[in-house]
Amino acid sequence: MAHIDTLKRARILATIGPATSDPAMLEKVIRAGVNACRLNFSHGSFEDRVEQVKNIRLIEKKLNRHIPIVQDLQGPKIRLGQLKDDMKYTIHRDDELGLTYGIEHDGGNNLPSQYDLSD
Repeated sequence: MAHIDTLKRARILATIGPATSDPAMLEKVIRAGVNACRLNFSHGSFEDRVEQVKNIRLIEKKLNRHIPIVQDLQGPKIRLGQLKDDMKYTIHRDDELGLTYGIEHDGGNNLPSQYDLSD
């Protein structure tokens, strides 16, 4: 049972972004107690993520400790299709709306979605 207790540890997870991407700043926050890093894949480029992972792994070696990386991947972007005749649509409290897969709006309460929600 003692072995299981040693594995239970709180994590301090820091999102690595523009303010913490610099290796010196990244090392500073890790030394201050951060023990896992989150990379937000909704923003930035592939090259940004490669550089961040490289910096985390260099600091990991320098400090001789494992630093897990959490990749926060972007989910689907659900967008509405074109409303019929470019109509304006006002939604009120307790209105019931439906989302249907397709581009065309039927003019009713079923709004077209460009994302197939049935998957």
